[in-house]
Amino acid sequence: MPYEISIQDTPPRLVLKMSHTLRAATIGEDVAGAMADLYQRAGRAHLPITGPPAITYRGEFRPDQPIDVDFTVPVGTADDTAGVVRQEAATVATTRHRGAYDDIGAAHQALDEWIRASGRRAAGPPTETYLVGPDQAAGVDDLLTEVSVPVAT
Repeated sequence: MPYEISIQDTPPRLVLKMSHTLRAATIGEDVAGAMADLYQRAGRAHLPITGPPAITYRGEFRPDQPIDVDFTVPVGTADDTAGVVRQEAATVATTRHRGAYDDIGAAHQALDEWIRASGRRAAGPPTETYLVGPDQAAGVDDLLTEVSVPVAT
C-alpha cells in the first residue's frame, strides 16, 4: 500500500493521559482494556472528549517484548483533573493507514524512510491516532489510523 506523507503543524491541546505497558502476546487485549479505562476515567471526571484517542509509543517496538506507551484522548477544559496534561504544538510527518492493525508497521516504515530522505530527523516518538476505530468500523477495511512522528530540520 503506498502511503502519502505530509507535514502538519498540530495545535496545543489538553489531553487525558494514561501510561501503560503493552505486552506483545496480549497487545490487542491490553489496548482494548486500556482504552476502556481511559474513557471511563474521562467519564468519571466529567471531561468532554473533543477528538479521537491515540497511543504514543515511548520505546522501539520489538516482537515479543513489552513496550511502554501513553494513551491519550483530547478533552475540553479541565480544572486540576489528575491525568490531564497540555500537549504542546508540534510539527509532524504524518500518513494514514486504512485496514488491519497487523499491517500498520508498513505506515511506520514509510514515515521513517520519508523522514530520512527529506533531510529531517525524528524529534519524538511515533503516535497512532485512531480516526475510525473498531467500535466505529463496520469491518477491518474501515479502520483508519493516522500515524505521525514529530520532526525537526
